[in-house]
Amino acid sequence: MCVQVRPSGAHQLEPEPEPEGLTAVTATLFTRTEKDMLDYLDNAAIGLHWVDGNAMILWANPADYEPLGYTADEYIGHNIMEFHADQEVINDILVRLLGGETLCNYKAK
Repeated sequence: MCVQVRPSGAHQLEPEPEPEGLTAVTATLFTRTEKDMLDYLDNAAIGLHWVDGNAMILWANPADYEPLGYTADEYIGHNIMEFHADQEVINDILVRLLGGETLCNYKAK
């Protein structure tokens, strides 16, 4: 798995012009697709989280915090460094990601 930091809003794409008459259908399909993706991420078997540039956990799925014995309220909104066993490793991860590096298969505890 690879991770990369992108500026806020970087994932948003400019909408393409839609053919006349398909606007409602497209909006419905997008909403369904977005809900399906959020459901998929929330229920993924592997732990996933989004962290901001200050190392604050913005979102995490239960597979990320439940094995550690935390609830969503105890985990989300906290600094990711609170939960890493090896402070040198998490410091290195954050420095690399904030420096624009893409990390693939980085081993961390």
